Order: sequence, then C-alpha cells, then structure tokens
Amino acid sequence: MTVHMKLDDVELIKRVYKDGTVEEVRSIYNLSVSGKRRIVELQIPGATGNVFQDMGRNPLRISFDGELAGPDTMNTLEDLKSKFELKEPVPFSSDITTINDVTEVVIENFSVSFTSSVVSGTRYSMILKEHKPIGGPGETKPPSQEENAKKDVEEKTRRIFQGVKSGH
Repeated sequence: MTVHMKLDDVELIKRVYKDGTVEEVRSIYNLSVSGKRRIVELQIPGATGNVFQDMGRNPLRISFDGELAGPDTMNTLEDLKSKFELKEPVPFSSDITTINDVTEVVIENFSVSFTSSVVSGTRYSMILKEHKPIGGPGETKPPSQEENAKKDVEEKTRRIFQGVKSGH
C-alpha cells in the first residue's frame, strides 16, 4: 500500500525508478497530528446537570520529518522553501485517515539539515497548520473599515477648515 501526501504541487512521498534503479526518493516519518475540540458547557438554571455543546474543532497541526534523496533534491527544497516563505495557504492532500479531510495548510515551520549518510540526501522538518477558509456556516468576513476611516478623516478635515475660516 502506497501512502499519498502532497503539498500544493510537491509530492512528499514519492519513489522514481529509472532503468530498474531508484533515482529519487521522498519520504516522511515521525508524523504527528494534534488538535482540540471546542466544547462549551451550558448551565441550565434549575436543572441538576449541565449541557455540553460541541462547537467543532480547532485547526489541526501536522508535524513530520522528511527525507529527500536524488538529483532533484535541491529543486524540491527550493519549492518547499518558497511555499513556506509565501506565508499563505497552499493546497494539501493526503490519504492518511486522520488528515484526509484537510485541504489547505499554512507552513508554520520549515527547517532543513543536510546529511552525509545519503548521497544528495537532505532531511527536513515541517509543521503545517490547517487553514479553514472564511465562509463556513455562520462565518462572514469582517467588513473593511478603510472607507469609513477615509470618510471620518475627510469630515474632520472639513470641520477644521470651516472652523479656521470662521475664526473659531
């Protein structure tokens, strides 16, 4: 069984064969997933017990170590680094049961270490935070305050000029 994990257009688990030999290997290990549910306890006046309401879960954190070996290692590292430096959500997919519903992540941490034990080998660590876009049930994007601030400044400036003109 082959496990699948992809960050945007970069396959994190991959094995490339050429002429019957392994040319490139990408693997992950030490995978850890953490998250919390938001449970609210509601007290009911006059009742002997309380009611608990499940408000969903917080975004998951996915951390893992990876290893890259092969002639394309540096290009793959550059791709991962550029996605980290973006500081923006990137598409994510995996068939690992605990994270198969995660579709977008932000790379919170990315570190690289080079190893001499593997030719052209590199190890890296990554922490991903699930990104949940605004627009779920009951969620709205906050209104921009820029237009209101601009109108307020214009109004205050107009009043100040009127006060200066009238001598107040």
